[in-house]
Parts: sequence; C-alpha cells; structure tokens
Amino acid sequence: MKNILSKRKIKALLESGDWMLRFDNEGLSYAGFLWNDIGEWTEATDWEPIAECGNGLHGQSPKGAGYCKSDERMVLCETRGKQIIIDSDKVKVQYAKIIAVNDDIPVEFLLSLASVGGSLDLEGYNHPLPANLASVGGSLYLGGYNHPLPANLASVGGSLYLEGYNHPLPANLASVGGFLDLRGYNHPLPANLASVGGSLDLRGYNHPLPANLASVGGSLDLEGYNHPLPANLASVGGSLDLRGYNHPLPANLASVGGSLYLEGYNHPLPANLASVGGSLYLEGYNHPLPAKLKKNKGIR
Repeated sequence: MKNILSKRKIKALLESGDWMLRFDNEGLSYAGFLWNDIGEWTEATDWEPIAECGNGLHGQSPKGAGYCKSDERMVLCETRGKQIIIDSDKVKVQYAKIIAVNDDIPVEFLLSLASVGGSLDLEGYNHPLPANLASVGGSLYLGGYNHPLPANLASVGGSLYLEGYNHPLPANLASVGGFLDLRGYNHPLPANLASVGGSLDLRGYNHPLPANLASVGGSLDLEGYNHPLPANLASVGGSLDLRGYNHPLPANLASVGGSLYLEGYNHPLPANLASVGGSLYLEGYNHPLPAKLKKNKGIR
C-alpha cells in the first residue's frame, strides 16, 4: 500500500498527539470487533469516558504507552476527541481512523512512543520494523519475531527478551537498560554492548560475553556459563552467583551490590574488590579475602 501520509500530516499529528499505534488481525480486534477500512472513521458505540479497559478503541500513544499485545499487523490511527489514559500504559478513544499499516507507518511515530518509554511486544508480528528505528524506550519482547532487528537499533531502555528470536542482535546495540534474558539465544552478543542495566541471565548462553561489557546493574547468574567474564567488567549491581563458575573473576571487578555466593568457586577474589552490598557466602571458599573487602566488611 502506498503511504498516504504527507510530511505536513505527519508533523501535524505528532504536534497534536491525536494518534495511536495498535495491532490487529486485518481489522479484527478484541472480542471480534471489526474496524472500518483504512481511511474511514471507526466509532466505539459503547463509549464510556472512564479510565478502565473496554468501552472504547484502545492503543498506544505518547500519553499512555507500555502495554501492547501484538497481532498480525501494526496500524497507525488518527484519533478524534479526548484520549483517556488507562493505567499509564495505554489509551482509549471514541473515534479513530486507520491511516497506515505495517511498513507504511512513518518511523517518527515509533520513535515518539520510544521516547516516553513504551514497550514493544513483537510476538506474532510478521513484518520488519522500520530501518530507521534506533531505540526502544521500554522493554522489547522478541519471542516469535522472525525478522532481523533494524541495523540502527542502538539501545533498549527496558528489558530485552530473546527467547525464540533466531537472528543476531544488531551490531550497534550498545546498551540494555533492564533485564537481559539470553535463554535460547544462540548468537554472540554484539561487540559494542557495554552495559546491562538489569539482571543478566546466562543460563544456556554458549558464547563469550562482549569484551566491552563493563557493568551489569542487576544480578549475574553464572551457572553453566563456561567462558571467562570480560576483563572490563568492573561492577555487578545485584547478586553474583559463582557456583559452578570455573574462571577467575576480572581483576577490575571492584563492587558487587548484592550478595556474593562463593560455594565451589576455586579462585582468589580480585584484589580490587572493595565492597559487597549484601551477604557474603564463604562456604567452601579457601582463599584469603581481598584486603579492601575485609576492611569495609569489618572482617579481621
């Protein structure tokens, strides 16, 4: 379908905020409701202007984004009248008109949602994302998404769920702000990835972590991970579970924000390790503790 949106129309919609993104099954949505054709206004005849699901046409807009279930196609709608915000993660309106679908949706609308931290759930969505998409502000769910992500994608502000995603992540991806779930992901992570803001689950991940990875903001579970950690890794914000990990920790590691589990860990801890914010489990650990850590923990 040829893109019917002019630059002037795109600018006007972005400035007014009278638009929303949503998914449907060729016009069919929840409870069998059928939308009118592209370019025709659809009305919620059961409209109720209350901040609850139901009794309206639902979608994602800059006023409310973060909860969106995917379907066969992505649609961009122009809206008319007040957008009612529901649970801060979606909106509903009385009148809406589909004006673009899938690849014809200008990337500016996706970027606008990302700028307010909206999540993107691509399960069952069968079209490539726009090539210009450089960031997703919220979480990104890739289960069952069968296309490579855009090469320009450099950051995911929330969590990244890769189970069932069968393509390498973009080489430009440098940061994941939330949890990174690598279960079932069979490719090396991008070399540019320098930080994971949440926890990092390495169970079943069979590649070395990127050499640039310098921080993990949440917990790091190394059970079954068979490679040395990156030499640049300087901090783990949550707990660090070393049970079954058979390599020395990086010499630069200076802090663990949560608990440290050393059972079965057979190497000395790094001399630079100065703080463990949680509990220190030493059962089976047969080496002296780093001097800085002993001092900060009050251990003699």
